[in-house]
Amino acid sequence: MVQPLSNSFQQRFDQIHAFALTDEGLRELADAVGPDVLEHIRQARECLDLIIQSWEHGRTDGLSIHGYLLQHQEHMRQSLEIAESYTALVANAFRVTQGDAEQEVTSAVPETPWLFSIPLERTMQEVGLWMPHFQTFAKRRNSQAILEAIQAGDVQIHLVLDRGDVVAAIGTRVFDHERGRIGELMWWGGKSIPATQAVLPELFQLLGEQGCSRLVATGREGLTRILEPHGFKRTQITLEKIFNVR
Repeated sequence: MVQPLSNSFQQRFDQIHAFALTDEGLRELADAVGPDVLEHIRQARECLDLIIQSWEHGRTDGLSIHGYLLQHQEHMRQSLEIAESYTALVANAFRVTQGDAEQEVTSAVPETPWLFSIPLERTMQEVGLWMPHFQTFAKRRNSQAILEAIQAGDVQIHLVLDRGDVVAAIGTRVFDHERGRIGELMWWGGKSIPATQAVLPELFQLLGEQGCSRLVATGREGLTRILEPHGFKRTQITLEKIFNVR
């Protein structure tokens, strides 16, 4: 599973990329290897097209399909090797310019909690990152409707990271109302309230940038203690009575 990039890692990558663009030798090398990579990818795609065409026309000869698959794998392998070699060369050149040939390009783990918002189109691809925290939330209430909204692409997931670990997740949706655009905190699950508290201002700013004029949240009583310090006010109350049915 691909982990979200830390801010420091992204900054280091941007430095290396900028270095590659300004170094004439590396730019010439990129111009030389680029067409080779694209050609291998083009031929790999043609192999896939041949496999699909054979299947659609009922020509499912095992040897032919196996041959196309081998060709596809070889083209992808060669394109990957070229790209990796160029990437390693650029990274090495950058390290040398930093005056330390031993320096490695690594990601420093931020010391304070930070927020990573998963793009809507990648929500289900990154399910392993947020589902454990959703299950924590699901134990406390009926969550099937919210899960269906997530699967439909109506809810964005925001990960709360603390020292490299995903310690909580928050689900939000944005919808238009007669009172204006509203951002809703639909669910929160996790093991660190302090880390979540720390990133809420960043989340509220993100929802504001999406055009929200107000934010709403519905949940258990404990949610009040989390949100009131951020300016939320109680506007309604839900009462519950449990019957002991035998």
